[in-house]
Amino acid sequence: MVLAGNDEPGEAVMISGDLTTPASVQREAGGQRFFNEKKNITLRQIVHGQWNESISREQMHTLLQRYPNVRYVWTANDHMAFGAMKAAKAAGKTPGEDIFFATVNTSEKVLASREKGNISALGGGHFSAAGLALSHIYAHDSGLPIPKRCSGELFRLITPDTHFFTQLREQAWHEIPFLKMARRTESQCAPHSTNMDN
Repeated sequence: MVLAGNDEPGEAVMISGDLTTPASVQREAGGQRFFNEKKNITLRQIVHGQWNESISREQMHTLLQRYPNVRYVWTANDHMAFGAMKAAKAAGKTPGEDIFFATVNTSEKVLASREKGNISALGGGHFSAAGLALSHIYAHDSGLPIPKRCSGELFRLITPDTHFFTQLREQAWHEIPFLKMARRTESQCAPHSTNMDN
């Protein structure tokens, strides 16, 4: 997102999901940490769009009235990004040109928006949790040790014109190497397990 904006100084806002779920809290913390590390970007406000497009649209409308020069917008999911982009367009801004959006998810609609450049940065991959879980079950059934708690990340940047992007767009789930991913994840496992791990 910031690279799409030529790393120029500017104001930013965040539209997080909610105040309580781990997915929301952790995504928000990651987004906030990113902006805190960018000395040339001022994070003006964090709001919570409840994962909802219409709520996000109204919030973005208010945020743009409050901060008319906002350049960077981070949202915790694609629905909220769509709402925020609608508000930006209504305010005469062009996503991908004078205002830059980052979001999370891998829906067909958001992949198309990323490919067009309306979304400048897209993260995702948490859908692979089920595939990784099945690969761990397969590994255990094959006589390998039960996987321990792992620190590997499910999320990654999704960039057009890459093999992974094409797999997602074409929903070619059979081409995604879950076993290879599982082995890479297991290499980052803790040396001991807890009751929660088994």
